[in-house]
Amino acid sequence: MKVLSFRDLREKGIPFSRQYVHKLVRRGEFPAPFKIGVKTNAWNDSEIDGYLKDRFAKRKAASSG
Repeated sequence: MKVLSFRDLREKGIPFSRQYVHKLVRRGEFPAPFKIGVKTNAWNDSEIDGYLKDRFAKRKAASSG
């Protein structure tokens, strides 16, 4: 499993602030991070890829429907 830091999320194309990411997580609209240290969160790379694929599919469906 590959883990991503918050900085890695930006490199994947997710431009959100930390506050907005946490808001989306609370709403159940973004994959939840897990603790890898006292003050360090990380995300599962495959969950983030799934999130991005889902967003792309929704955009594609909206534009063709």
